[in-house]
Amino acid sequence: MKLYKAQQEVFNHIKKSCLLPLGTSTGKTLISLEWYNTNYPNEMLYIITPAAKKNEGGWDREIQEHYSIKNYKVISYTMLKKSDFTKGVFILDECHYIKNPTSIRGKEIKLILKNYAIDFIMLSATPGTKVEEYANYFILWGLVNNKTEFYKKYIISQTSIWGYKEIVGYKNLDEFNKIIKDHSTKCITVNDITELDPIIYKDIELKKPIGYDKLVTDRVLYKEDEVIKLDTLPKLCTTLRMACNTKGKLEYLKYLLGSTTDNIVIFYNFKEELKELINIISKDKLLYIINGDTKDYPKKQDFSKITNSVTLVQYRAGGTGIELTYGNIVVFYSPTYSYQDYEQSLGRCYRHGQQKKVIVYRFKCKGTIEKNIYKCLEKKQDFNNKMWEV
Repeated sequence: MKLYKAQQEVFNHIKKSCLLPLGTSTGKTLISLEWYNTNYPNEMLYIITPAAKKNEGGWDREIQEHYSIKNYKVISYTMLKKSDFTKGVFILDECHYIKNPTSIRGKEIKLILKNYAIDFIMLSATPGTKVEEYANYFILWGLVNNKTEFYKKYIISQTSIWGYKEIVGYKNLDEFNKIIKDHSTKCITVNDITELDPIIYKDIELKKPIGYDKLVTDRVLYKEDEVIKLDTLPKLCTTLRMACNTKGKLEYLKYLLGSTTDNIVIFYNFKEELKELINIISKDKLLYIINGDTKDYPKKQDFSKITNSVTLVQYRAGGTGIELTYGNIVVFYSPTYSYQDYEQSLGRCYRHGQQKKVIVYRFKCKGTIEKNIYKCLEKKQDFNNKMWEV
């Protein structure tokens, strides 16, 4: 398989247990399969990937089209415990799924690699934006034994007014950065592989809804006969997000849906939002839904035939791994807290194979929590409830 020049440079620098921090649609799949085929063609290959990506079949398709690999298995992160392993080589796709060493899948991957891995590589467009997010990579590289040891070496923390430890800074950054460099390839983006037209962003500014400020000050939600106390920041922030001018968003969406037959992909957060969105989609539109309960989207070979469709995608369920290049209009109905999810969501449509200019609509309610969330995302940061004083 012939790689592009930028891909070949990455391939040439793959080391043992290597991290490949490659942007969306840079050919991570092909580079990693080439690595396996060149170095370990007779070993068992395990590809660990998010469930949505396994179901989409991209790995099987690439292997069938470009390689003749016989001894391989594609396994979702959710099925690690139910899978049998022998000695082999591992590709950890979307490795940010295992960056938390105390999570179930983080612990399972550590044991599996320790017992069965001849070698492994890790792939992600967003491996981590903060030092603490690299803890499990250091554990898998055998450089620290656990999260506590990693934090002692690289993290400065203090006890917050809420009574728990919070990160206030970092130490030994020169050592940290050298380790990352020694265990990783160079970063590349899709523009190193092929030229895509720049994304057009359209920010739709909406008025603050009536009653929003009262929620902020009173911290009480009256719902039918129920009184809900918003006595923690997570509760309050979630309620405020859901209160951000649903009516204005739905009105604009109705206009947008009625003004084009282009394929629209809408990212949302909450089940209540899904119900509202389904209600405004006319029956002449093709409707696809991707969330924790449903994985309904077309096969890649049918992308060119699709028109006048709407795809509703819940960030966590469909923001990673899957390809939706039939869609060229992207709508962020409500923002995600996670920069990683935000960046990955953009990459579902804006990637190699996209034939049209991509337009991204972002709904932003003036003077609300949404503005604060987008400020963080634009700085490539996760939004944290503690960042916003209410």
